[in-house]
Amino acid sequence: MENQSVVKSMESIVQDHEKRILELEKNYGEVRKEITVIQTSQAKIENMLFTQNTEQKELIDKHQREQTALLDTLLQHTLGMKKDNNKQRKDILVALFGGGGILFLLIEALQKWIGG
Repeated sequence: MENQSVVKSMESIVQDHEKRILELEKNYGEVRKEITVIQTSQAKIENMLFTQNTEQKELIDKHQREQTALLDTLLQHTLGMKKDNNKQRKDILVALFGGGGILFLLIEALQKWIGG
């Protein structure tokens, strides 16, 4: 009888082990599924971030090109205004000195002062 009880207890131990192994295998399968889901989600997030970063970089590059074009236009306008101012000054000086304008004014003022 003792042998029989030892055999039964061994059988129950083996069955208990098998039951636990089956549960562990089932849990392991579920864990693997969850890991796969997490990896897939992570890949999607990485893809989304890469796409957003690419779009953001393109937008920044576009804005930089626009700002550069605006700066160039502003510089050309400013330099054009300086050129115009210099040309106006030159024209005034040529009119005064080149055409005898100031000389004429001095002679006229001298005549009025002397002649009276």
